[in-house]
Amino acid sequence: MKDKTPPVILEVVEKAKKDVCDLLKNGRAFSYAVLKQIVSSPNPIEGLIEELKYHHLFVTGVPPPLPIGNPRLVTETLSECPGEAPGETEPSDVESCGSNELFQCRQEKTYTKDKMVKAKDLGILKKHSADHPLLKRFADYLKNDYENAKYQQEVDTVSRYLYFADPTEPSLKFVNDREKLRDFLGQQAKAGYKAQTSGNYIKCLKRFLEFHLTRTGLRQDDRELYKQCTLYLSFLTSSQSVLSKQASKEIVQKRHALLFDKSQPTPRECLAVLDKGEGDLVKIMNQLDDSSSSSLSRTECIFVLYYLEAIVILRHCQRPCVVQSMKVKEWLERKHADDDSIVFVKDHKTAAHFSIVLSKKEEAWFEKYYNKVRPQLLAGERKRKRDEQDEKDGDDFFFVSSRGKPINNAAGDLIKLQQKCNVPQVSSQVVRRVFETAANRLDDPQKKAVSDYLGHSGTTADRHYRMKSLESIVIAAGLLKKLQRQKKSSAGPSGEGTRQEALGEGTSPQSVESSSHGDHCALPQPSLRQLVIDLERIPEGNDKVKFHEAFKSLLENHPVTLSGQIPKVRIRRDTSEANQRKLYTHWAQKQLEMRVKHTREQFNRRRPTKERVDTWVKKQGWKCKAANISTEVVENWAPSGSEDRIMDNKRIQTLVKTQDWKGLHITQFEEKGDGIITTRTFKKGEVVCDYHGPVVSGKEGENIHKNTTGKETGYIFFFRNSKGQPMCIDAHSDRCHCHPDKRTFGRLVNHSKKNSNIKPLHCVVDKHGEMKDVILFIATKDLPVEKVDLKKSRFFTVPHDGGSVVTSPVSSSTSRDSPHPNLSLT
Repeated sequence: MKDKTPPVILEVVEKAKKDVCDLLKNGRAFSYAVLKQIVSSPNPIEGLIEELKYHHLFVTGVPPPLPIGNPRLVTETLSECPGEAPGETEPSDVESCGSNELFQCRQEKTYTKDKMVKAKDLGILKKHSADHPLLKRFADYLKNDYENAKYQQEVDTVSRYLYFADPTEPSLKFVNDREKLRDFLGQQAKAGYKAQTSGNYIKCLKRFLEFHLTRTGLRQDDRELYKQCTLYLSFLTSSQSVLSKQASKEIVQKRHALLFDKSQPTPRECLAVLDKGEGDLVKIMNQLDDSSSSSLSRTECIFVLYYLEAIVILRHCQRPCVVQSMKVKEWLERKHADDDSIVFVKDHKTAAHFSIVLSKKEEAWFEKYYNKVRPQLLAGERKRKRDEQDEKDGDDFFFVSSRGKPINNAAGDLIKLQQKCNVPQVSSQVVRRVFETAANRLDDPQKKAVSDYLGHSGTTADRHYRMKSLESIVIAAGLLKKLQRQKKSSAGPSGEGTRQEALGEGTSPQSVESSSHGDHCALPQPSLRQLVIDLERIPEGNDKVKFHEAFKSLLENHPVTLSGQIPKVRIRRDTSEANQRKLYTHWAQKQLEMRVKHTREQFNRRRPTKERVDTWVKKQGWKCKAANISTEVVENWAPSGSEDRIMDNKRIQTLVKTQDWKGLHITQFEEKGDGIITTRTFKKGEVVCDYHGPVVSGKEGENIHKNTTGKETGYIFFFRNSKGQPMCIDAHSDRCHCHPDKRTFGRLVNHSKKNSNIKPLHCVVDKHGEMKDVILFIATKDLPVEKVDLKKSRFFTVPHDGGSVVTSPVSSSTSRDSPHPNLSLT
């Protein structure tokens, strides 16, 4: 490092010293519990290597990662399906990880997509072991507390970024280097990642930090790191906002490209895998009818499973989640309408229920699967350890894997079936988009019926609740079937041929309208091409839309800021001649709202007076009436912000320093002596005052408490600081040495177990480079200025000038060993 600068060399030297000290302290100490856990893990070698590296030790000659799982199972693949010779399998069969099938053993990941290959070359796919305590605790939180079914994906996402930030070991030190995140997002952009994907990474990182800020002892263990994590969380939020705008642009561009993409499959082409695999399915179903054949092979069972999943996803245009959510009870409670059967899948997050209309032939296939194929899958003998540990079995689910577990990746199963049948891959999203586009050529009532059947949006899902008529469901499914018969679009610009084919003989638009509870007339619907051509003839939007477009254009060049000037009249007229005055008013209103919000943040925990707000506003140099802001702030004031950051407020710091707390009054109480009442209202969450006095150690406080008797007792407060050390505030003196001319309020707060209205909060403030402990009293309810009847409470008295008695649940005269848990602050 002879060419490096002295500060860089010094930084490396200090890090080396720290590492050596850590090695001397922890390098030769191993926990028996950790070693026992490593030995019992599925891959003890990997766990032991990670533990040794954690102790700053080196392991040489480590071979490349080996496949995890039983190699014997890798050779048994779906190639044994009818019509295929053994050995003709593709590598994708053994690399995939979909529904826990026997040919899906996890091996070292190999990537074929250009994007993933680039990402691997750029080093953004490497990750730390999920067994590390930092990641393992996060995984347990997602699984147990957050109830995230796919928690491992989120843990892997966080692990990848932690590896990018520090390849040696996962830690929270990445919050000190914001440039790492920018580099990581830049590498993702080079690899071809979409902004939405990068946004998901940031969302996972935010949840990771929120877990450590709220569910761990980080605030007490390392306050500086806690502060950095809080600031980094705000940085992630701003970065996420930028990516969200980029993602919106990408979605619009994608939709525009799809609008003119001639390579999109037709509705008939989407069902190619069903057409090609139907022959093999019929052979298997005939084999089930043969009494001499008792059972199917494992691969034949899997083929039947995949094919029936494809029927639901492709032919009935349902999401993969519908396959994964379908229950046995829903199959048994299916309804019949003529020759069709209707299965209502109710357990789904998007809508109340989804309807699957099965033909007579499809119902027979599903029935044979349920009676003869599914029992074989449930009786699967080859169980993995992670399956045995998983309490969730497939007894209640209609579709199950070969190990008797619920299907967890129906989309992956569809891809594998398409690969085996050697047909182009079509996802459920593409299928739904193709059919929604084809439905645009239908009449309005028909289009609405198809939308209700698909349930493809929140608005449609709301209408789906009213789709209770079996007849309307059957008609909608019939429309889909007729759309599926189209090979190529032969309809003219008006789309008449398509409408005639979709209607069929004997079906009128009026019948569809009445059956689907629609309120639209059966007017001709132009084709997609005609819609594009006729855009120029569409009349302009209403005045409200034009104004919002003009205001958005104005903000692009003249954004609203705290100290910005309202755009001049010439600029507003150039933007919109008709709305220039309205633009002025709207821009000024937005700036006023921003200034009010900023002002409230300066007085977030202590209600200010109107005069104080006016003074503060004038200091900002804003060219506006200060009275407008102060009136809005004072009249609608309420405490805001996190309690962890109360001492960041300069006003609170000043009050703690000067002890000039307003709104409180010292008065005499019968049999209780001096006490505190309020002379103004306090809002819930507002800082009332602090407990003021010299801070001593807990041991000194106990000695002081033992040596005081009579009326002198009770003016002492025990607590633990941020390091967990017992401390004490000694407030025996009526006037402290730093404020000899004032009587402090906190020491006179009365104690009440049942009627307390404030709570203590331990805070730390930086005073000239030294961390000082502060105990604040926070209102736990609104404190009005009102009289209190002594007869109704033994702690209260009637003050002569009116007011609320301030009482606390914390007894300042009680030591930290009190049997009551709410009498000391930890």
